[in-house]
Amino acid sequence: MNSIYTVGHSNLHIDHFIGIIKKNNVNMIIDIRSVPFSRFYPQFNKERLAQSLNLANVAYVFEGDRLGGRIKDKDCFLGKQIPERKNKITEFVDYNELLQREWFIQGINSIIELSKEYCVSILCSEEQPLRCHRNLLVARYLVGLGYQVLHIRKSGETEEAAFELQQEQMRLF
Repeated sequence: MNSIYTVGHSNLHIDHFIGIIKKNNVNMIIDIRSVPFSRFYPQFNKERLAQSLNLANVAYVFEGDRLGGRIKDKDCFLGKQIPERKNKITEFVDYNELLQREWFIQGINSIIELSKEYCVSILCSEEQPLRCHRNLLVARYLVGLGYQVLHIRKSGETEEAAFELQQEQMRLF
């Protein structure tokens, strides 16, 4: 079973970003940003990023519709309503509901299938994994399935994702 990586682009220069994923032999980026656009860091806008990655022989796949952090299904939140707060929205996710959604499972299965042929890294914008849905939601689920998930940090070094897995409602804190 291959490791699955995650990375947050933050404010990195595109050459540095490509360098750290290449250092870890990543040859496919799976973008799970709900909105693959950055006003401040346009090098990470969907089309521009895909072009830069292509030039570096790294494939690009978008899965933000199924695995993005801005969940649009109100039934996937505690209280059955979408929270108004943008920050820490993951505190309000009803994981038991979310994990049963066909679109979520399809997104996870896409990552798993692609990881059989490629060295994949899940991409989001937040550099700190502990503050990002790629860790709190997607990596947590993959670890629960028995996959090793490694977070690529801006230094290029990795750290392993680890969680205390619970049978009941998964809580973040």
